[in-house]
Amino acid sequence: MNILFFIKIESTNIQVNDKNYIKTDIITNVNIKIVNLVLNTSVEAIVVALDNDNNFIYNERIKIEGEEYQNWGTDDNYLENLVLSKLGLSRKD
Repeated sequence: MNILFFIKIESTNIQVNDKNYIKTDIITNVNIKIVNLVLNTSVEAIVVALDNDNNFIYNERIKIEGEEYQNWGTDDNYLENLVLSKLGLSRKD
């Protein structure tokens, strides 16, 4: 004769003292989306940082204005590289 026991396990939240928990993500690509363009003045972009499986890591809003905006002209590579530079990233060869 086999007897099965079912035990109800409950969970509980316990407040604890703060402890730093460091998680390391590796950014392998970014998505840059222009969200606001004021002609002859500025451009704002949302940059989404992703890992190798395209999982979200973080996003950041970047505003380009003044001389940096004027230097953009029609070269989108300039804008892409400037945004990457502002985030401490560089284009993969």
